[in-house]
Amino acid sequence: MKPLLNQLFDDFVSLMFPRICFNCKKPLVYQEEILCIGCYSRMPETNYHLFKENPLYQKFAYESKVKFVSAFLFYNRKGVAQKLIHTMKYKNMPQIGRFLGSEYGRKLHRAGVTADIIIPVPIHAKKEALRGFNQSQIIAEGLSERLEIPIDSKSVIRKSFTTTQTRKSRVERWLNVEQIYQVKEPQNFEGKTVMVVDDVLTTGATIGTLVDELVNVGVKSISIVTIAAGK
Repeated sequence: MKPLLNQLFDDFVSLMFPRICFNCKKPLVYQEEILCIGCYSRMPETNYHLFKENPLYQKFAYESKVKFVSAFLFYNRKGVAQKLIHTMKYKNMPQIGRFLGSEYGRKLHRAGVTADIIIPVPIHAKKEALRGFNQSQIIAEGLSERLEIPIDSKSVIRKSFTTTQTRKSRVERWLNVEQIYQVKEPQNFEGKTVMVVDDVLTTGATIGTLVDELVNVGVKSISIVTIAAGK
């Protein structure tokens, strides 16, 4: 009886305040969240978590402590991943990030992916104040819930404010992120397996800088998990 009452209540709320799919804008039905089942089934999944030697892993082949690199979706222009991430970051919809993190966390759990600590890639305090949240932190929360791995979002800070990477060349991206992170509590990571979480991975410049800092403080190994893989 209780599940039926819950469903009736959800249906009533949806009738008064319709929930819509963030991709196709059609009304969501019972038990659909963020995306309708049609759009969810068509998401461009990479399945990189099933193959160690994937194109993203190759970006970090220079660093032996990076053991795993993966992304949930392909990031295509005007595609569903771009639409969801843009809506999350610029239209104040952090629930999208938590949903995507949770969904990918479920797949990573099935694949046996784990770590001691999750580190969301920090953004500068100025940018976080303007946006209202750090998108990597929100995604990490979804992952943490599924994987049952604690988050440390205090021990690493972004010490410099950089301009957006979106329209920069590969060389410009690497130059734009030199020495932008600081590990404040290095003892928290010594000998630990850490999972670095971000929203989009393209050249690897931003995360690569953070990886260097973590290697310098003596982590055992590093996994890199993002929601989307760009070009």
